[in-house]
Amino acid sequence: MHFLWYLRPILAPFVKKYYNLELHGKFPEPPYLLIANHTHNFDPFFVSTFLDKPISWVVAKGTFKRPIIGPILKSLNLIPKQKGVPDVNTIRRILGDLKEGKVVGIFPEGSVTWDGTFQEVPKGTDKLLDKIKTKIVAVKIKGGYLSHPRWANYGRRGKIILEVKEFNDSSALEFIKHNEWDWQ
Repeated sequence: MHFLWYLRPILAPFVKKYYNLELHGKFPEPPYLLIANHTHNFDPFFVSTFLDKPISWVVAKGTFKRPIIGPILKSLNLIPKQKGVPDVNTIRRILGDLKEGKVVGIFPEGSVTWDGTFQEVPKGTDKLLDKIKTKIVAVKIKGGYLSHPRWANYGRRGKIILEVKEFNDSSALEFIKHNEWDWQ
């Protein structure tokens, strides 16, 4: 486990309070594949504050090449994924981590929403979810985009709700489809 994981008990209460996070539902025992809509750059931190197990997040391969954050990401047991193309190595790693009893996290949209609506999911994602033999835990994040839209220079105070539900197939994708404007 990485040293940053040991800071979670100290940082989680601060993150919950600062971002006004609220959890609806509960997370089961691992292993499981966690999927969520992507509303805010800090979505992985929001989800992690409510779990007592580390998450192997799937992250865009290009992010690992960034000068400052790249070396940190490499040390966190994250799973690199080439954007826009099927990536067999990523799928193998996901299945391997699940077999080892871990939690693997994916934002199927691939990037933070530009306009507060759920973005198109790459082809084949539903097939992956239907093939996985472990639980699928879906997290619908509400309020993340409106608390700091990508086009805004500053964040806004508001509530961010994480709604959790368990599935066993690709119907989890329907659950995480979310429109911030309709919800507001």
